[in-house]
Amino acid sequence: MRSKGYAVDNEEFEDGVMCVAAPVRNHTRDVVAALSVSGPSGRIAPNLPRLTALVVKMGATLSTALGCPALPTDIRTPSPGA
Repeated sequence: MRSKGYAVDNEEFEDGVMCVAAPVRNHTRDVVAALSVSGPSGRIAPNLPRLTALVVKMGATLSTALGCPALPTDIRTPSPGA
């Protein structure tokens, strides 16, 4: 999660289930929570780039609400084809 700013679980914990998560940071940039979306792999995989972007954006929005200073955009924006 640290290098990309989000994490993907591709059936690593449960067969048939895929998850994407992003950190939520406080005013000192410490990770205090995570936001995730999970569902059947067949539904998540084709939508992964869009879901990743939404989860990362909402994690950043929550972080901002908690007073997190701006972070480099590469941490808050998933790479194309994530």
